[in-house]
Amino acid sequence: MYRVFALIPPKSDLTIKTLLSQVETEFATSSVTLNGNQITISRGEWDFELLEQSGPEVLAESSDIAEKMAGQAEDSDVAACDRRIDAWSETPDPMLEYFEDYQRVVGLLKSFPDLIVIDPTEPSFL
Repeated sequence: MYRVFALIPPKSDLTIKTLLSQVETEFATSSVTLNGNQITISRGEWDFELLEQSGPEVLAESSDIAEKMAGQAEDSDVAACDRRIDAWSETPDPMLEYFEDYQRVVGLLKSFPDLIVIDPTEPSFL
């Protein structure tokens, strides 16, 4: 199982539809669908979700993350983020068959210069 947050600073105009176009290009051989604010990438038994979230609860979580990341570069931008892309896969991967796909999702998120990509379990920058 994999999970990553891509925090969206207030100055960013990124939308889930902008992200969708890049996901469709990167995962051209997979099924990519958009349902509301959620993109689903499917290939065989593997699924990966990207959900755009916003609001006061995201801002509160960003503030908590910034406190835990105190001293790391960019931490002041983290606290101001009231939108994010929550990306995850609940597909079991004991043999790491889908790890490369996870890395492709992380790389795609990192390709957007405004996004702050973090591992929410540490938390730390990716």
